[in-house]
Amino acid sequence: MPWRSRNTRTRRQASPVAICRTRPPLLLPMVSTRTCATIRLFAILLEAALSKLCKLWTNCTLRRILVTTRRKEFDALCYEGQISGPVETHEIQHAEAELGVQFPLEYADWLRTYGAVLADGFTIFGLPSAENNDPPLWQNVVSVTQQLREWKQVGAERPSLIAISEDGFGNYIYMDTLFYSESRMCVIGPDINKVFDVSIYNFFLDFASGNLNW
Repeated sequence: MPWRSRNTRTRRQASPVAICRTRPPLLLPMVSTRTCATIRLFAILLEAALSKLCKLWTNCTLRRILVTTRRKEFDALCYEGQISGPVETHEIQHAEAELGVQFPLEYADWLRTYGAVLADGFTIFGLPSAENNDPPLWQNVVSVTQQLREWKQVGAERPSLIAISEDGFGNYIYMDTLFYSESRMCVIGPDINKVFDVSIYNFFLDFASGNLNW
């Protein structure tokens, strides 16, 4: 018999099977069929909502790009034409008082940038200075609107309308000042009365390219 030291103890390692037998069993939560169906339905609805949100974000981004592009095209046409020059806020307020209206926000901003425009394919009445408009090159929105009111021109009898352009065939293009934060364009003549709820730059871009018919 081999010699063993009294201080040495034999250590036995428990087998994996024994360890498993000594541990309590893992209790898995019981999930009902109804709960599984609810979770599946929630996942489907969440996926549909995320898909719709992505499409909405994409459409908004594309719309923003399109608006920016169209605005740049309009600005380019204006700058290629004849511009009278920016108008001060107090001049705009004086013109509004003369006509008894408040200019739509978009038109007022346009006046601050251009004043009045004579471009290729369209003209927009504004507030040109007398010094820069001799001989007359640009039309004044105040004088034209007042003159049309005196002549009882069709369309001018409505006090909210201001004449900002004409198509060369006896039809005037008005803006309805009742729409302040949005733009409503009205084409009115002896045999025409059409309304376009579009921005100034979209309207005149389409008008210059022949995409507007009335």
